[in-house]
Amino acid sequence: MKHLGYQQDRSSLKIKTMLVAFFMLAIISALVILSVKQVENVFALENNNTAVKVGEGKALWDTKSSSFNYDVLYDLKEKLFGKDEGVSYIKSMTDVQTQANVVPASEINKRVGNEKEGLVVRLGGYLWSAASLTLADIGDKKDNVVLTLYLVEPYSQQNCQFNETYPVGDKRGDNVYSNSSIRNMYLRQNAWSLFSGGDFAEQYLVQPKYIKYQQNQTAFQRESGKTNHYINEALGEMSNNWTYDDEYLPDEIFGGKRYDDWGNDYIWIPSLTEVGTSNNLNTTCIWKLSEEQRRWTYSSSNFSNNYAWLRSGYTTTMSGRYKNIYTISCESRMVSQPVSSAYGIRPAIHLNLTAAGQDTIGKGVSFDENSDFEYIYKDSNNIRQSYATNGYEHNNNDKEIATTNGETRYILGVKNNTTIYTLLNSLKSDNSLINICDNNGNDIYCGIIVAGFVPEYIGNQVIGTGWYIEFYDMFNKKKVIEKVYISVLGDVNGDGRISASDVMYIRAIANDKNLYDSLDTEVKLACMILNKGSVTSVDSEILLNIMSYKLTIDIFY
Repeated sequence: MKHLGYQQDRSSLKIKTMLVAFFMLAIISALVILSVKQVENVFALENNNTAVKVGEGKALWDTKSSSFNYDVLYDLKEKLFGKDEGVSYIKSMTDVQTQANVVPASEINKRVGNEKEGLVVRLGGYLWSAASLTLADIGDKKDNVVLTLYLVEPYSQQNCQFNETYPVGDKRGDNVYSNSSIRNMYLRQNAWSLFSGGDFAEQYLVQPKYIKYQQNQTAFQRESGKTNHYINEALGEMSNNWTYDDEYLPDEIFGGKRYDDWGNDYIWIPSLTEVGTSNNLNTTCIWKLSEEQRRWTYSSSNFSNNYAWLRSGYTTTMSGRYKNIYTISCESRMVSQPVSSAYGIRPAIHLNLTAAGQDTIGKGVSFDENSDFEYIYKDSNNIRQSYATNGYEHNNNDKEIATTNGETRYILGVKNNTTIYTLLNSLKSDNSLINICDNNGNDIYCGIIVAGFVPEYIGNQVIGTGWYIEFYDMFNKKKVIEKVYISVLGDVNGDGRISASDVMYIRAIANDKNLYDSLDTEVKLACMILNKGSVTSVDSEILLNIMSYKLTIDIFY
């Protein structure tokens, strides 16, 4: 029996050993699969894992909901500007040669506390490095805050050629970026579809033609020895100082494309003058990236990963006049390459933070669904109406009903004795972007100044008719996005309560049509207690009954 027990023990041990081996094999397999997935992952920041990640690495844009992640966008704003006002901060710095307002990566890196690897943003399935901040005027929209993002590592799923075949002879225009195979490739590949066109690009990306430094940038005289302009750098006309007098003009046509066509693109390959390298324009480039931001992990299994194209070209008699383009190596060195070589690309985009911020808070002043606040309006029959009752939504389909005689005035219905605390606690909007003024235009609560903090003596104040809420741009705290007026039913004098003075005021209004016509819409709505199409003495009598507790105002909402 003892021998049998020994055999059983051995058998049991063997089974346990096999189970352990099986589980170990499963774990190792899982790790291998995971490592392969990580290698394939285009985020590829393993060499740059100490960079400051916006939103703890969460995606800035949610492709499922087609909207920006507010928390990530807000974190980006805080990291870029802190307590500074965005536009003023950007205007405090200027690239001397182009005279464009530019906050370079070196300054961004200092602000986020990581001078080597800087700040990274996850957007559209890629990881991007914050390269610079600048401003853009687009039509009548002035001072848009623009964050330029530079792909962290080269896109290497497909080797990219500037031109597909080596040029025969000195064919002028072979190194013109707008006519290049590489531009044609990434503008049409699904990998870049979010950035190359469509709703996202058109709403939230800024084309280079609106960026001041891309109109007139050049390496010429940026540092000693730079005596010529490079091809493809500036969108505008750069006269004189071209190598061998090979001047390129914006409206010249190459392969059916204007020289400056790329100014209409939403995604593009940066220039040597923007990026700089360790051996060329290192500290005098526009973006002033760190060496760590320029470098990437070199993969010996894919030689093309060793270089990424820049858009800057040049003319030389050594290997053919128009056959070379500059690249940046994985070690951050500038190397000229034949246009027909195949290398990776590190595109860049200009993200319009102003547009992103306004869209994210696009519903304007909005409230929790369970709050007592509601938007109201006066219809064509002079009847007080509720948005919710009639299927309207603020900043969606309400402009027409809120417009009278060409003036759009959004009115928020508020119950009497409502405090600033109650209003701010019910807001979906960020309190630090809210300003509340009384009916005389005096600032009562300035969220921008107090960064959202509400002192008790302010929070306990009661809001009245004629008060208004100003909602400010997330990235430009001098710019009011919208103004919403407050109407408290029964409160005509603007103190937020129902009193004898309101009774007397409504009696006067009921007997004087001119007085009624002179009132702002929010005051008219506050008078319409019975809500039968006109203000009469009955409305004042109702208020008397409310004051004597015979009625409550709630039954008239």
